[in-house]
Amino acid sequence: MSAPSRRQDAEARLQEAARVAIAREDRAESPRGEWRDRLWYPAADERQACCANITPTEVNRQALESHCRTRAHVAQLFDVPLLELRRAVKRAREAGDQPSRQGQRFRLLSSPGGPAETLYEVSRGVHGAALRELGDEARRFAGILPRLISAAETGEGVPESLESATASIDRLRLTLEYCRQVEATYDAARAVRETVAALLDQRKQSA
Repeated sequence: MSAPSRRQDAEARLQEAARVAIAREDRAESPRGEWRDRLWYPAADERQACCANITPTEVNRQALESHCRTRAHVAQLFDVPLLELRRAVKRAREAGDQPSRQGQRFRLLSSPGGPAETLYEVSRGVHGAALRELGDEARRFAGILPRLISAAETGEGVPESLESATASIDRLRLTLEYCRQVEATYDAARAVRETVAALLDQRKQSA
């Protein structure tokens, strides 16, 4: 590839990186990845060296998803210098008309299949799955209670009953904490969806 061609290719990658960085910061686009065991992981073509030291946990399930929205990650994703990407993002943001950009973001946010609707649908799906998991764990725990009561009354099979009950309680406690987090996220997503719908109605009425 000739020097001018390489420069053009580098510039094209930089411009696309800036576009992706802005879209991810504004949550108009999402990193490529999937949920596994209730934790978010980047797809193979999304993962970069900068992701290696980040591990999602029960407390921060979307640690990697949040990282993949950063300019540092996008710079590695498109193989462009981080400083140049920051400058390109700044130029791109300054180039547009602020009210126009706000209008575009609102239309994107409020459109069918937009981020607000997508967030709600995803949250609703996770919420339903979490409730089913809670029901399963509660039924498993309920099934252990008769044996635990019997062991307490007769003194037979106490170690086994205690071990089973303790393991079940630990699983139930983790599931309860997970459901609490999911419930909060679902409530927030529902509130965002309702707020966006209300704002859209106001715009239509004032138009």
